[in-house]
Amino acid sequence: MFTGAEIRMDTNNFSNAINSVTQTANKTNYTHVGIVEMNDNGIWVIHSSPDKGVFCDSLDTFLKEEERISVYRLKPEYRHFILQALKKSRKYFGQPYDDSYQLNDSSQYCSGLMYQLFESAGIFQLNPMTFKNPSGDFHPFWVEHYKKLDIEIPEGMPGCNPNGMATSAAISFAGILK
Repeated sequence: MFTGAEIRMDTNNFSNAINSVTQTANKTNYTHVGIVEMNDNGIWVIHSSPDKGVFCDSLDTFLKEEERISVYRLKPEYRHFILQALKKSRKYFGQPYDDSYQLNDSSQYCSGLMYQLFESAGIFQLNPMTFKNPSGDFHPFWVEHYKKLDIEIPEGMPGCNPNGMATSAAISFAGILK
């Protein structure tokens, strides 16, 4: 499940900064990603957010918080990895959000979490990250963000983002949920 940011961008500089440096040829506008779990207790979305870290929301709550939601599904030959990914997600619950966007085991950003959940299946690929606008300049948001963290911008380091993940050959677009 990927969430778009077309409407949120005017109120969320964070989403705008993500979207402006992660556009793909498909012109997707995704800034957040999670995995859906259906069980006897309902429908849940496991994801990581800056204010809550890694947690599980009811689908109803998630729908109220997101403006636009696109649904992608694993292609049939990959679906057997879902149960393993859901089980693996439990070890990340409660971890803080990874503000540095550098894959690690102690904090998670949303797409980094999804990458790690499906890492053994090879569903998603790591690519050199960029924090630059199409003009080739660092986006001002990211300059300020990393200055506050007192670390260098991890330009070119391996990572992933929702727009890039949406291009995986292992998933297919199922439709717009909201």
